[in-house]
Amino acid sequence: IVGQKVASQPIVKPYGVAVYGDKIYICDTVLNSIIILDLRKRKFEYFRPKEQSQLSSPINLSFDTNGDMYLADARRGQVMIFDKAGNFLGAIGKNEELKPTSVLVKQDKVYICDLKSHSVKVFGLKFRQFLFSIPKEDSSEEARLFSPTNMAIDEEGNLYVSDTGAFRVQKYGPDGEFLMSIAS
Repeated sequence: IVGQKVASQPIVKPYGVAVYGDKIYICDTVLNSIIILDLRKRKFEYFRPKEQSQLSSPINLSFDTNGDMYLADARRGQVMIFDKAGNFLGAIGKNEELKPTSVLVKQDKVYICDLKSHSVKVFGLKFRQFLFSIPKEDSSEEARLFSPTNMAIDEEGNLYVSDTGAFRVQKYGPDGEFLMSIAS
């Protein structure tokens, strides 16, 4: 009633979230930006790159050990890569080649959940070259993915993939071999 109106900075439709350093990074699929919360400095900012690196539908993100951000953009069909300062470094996938729903950087690999191929695409971190797909093409029906959405890797290097289309979580070994299905 009395005093200045405090400007609000909305979070409209949060999807993916990651923590790196002292900051929380949130993908907002309506604002087409990354919201960065610095809790230590009590700052809120938007990351909205322009021109060739403009975001269309950021859905999930991950960081490598250098602090480079890997951002799955579902509408662009690419994983966009930015350095700590927000400079565009490149992309994995040509425009609309993939339909990424999640990205995970672990050691020397980049894992991408790809709805278009119903698989997890694995790329080398250093040169971004394609290495292999999970599951392997000759896999059994039980090993297949229908709608790979999110993923995590345990301490042994096993990959867990939530498969929303099959109502289960699939577990694969470090080299992509199918280990088990977790379902109700």
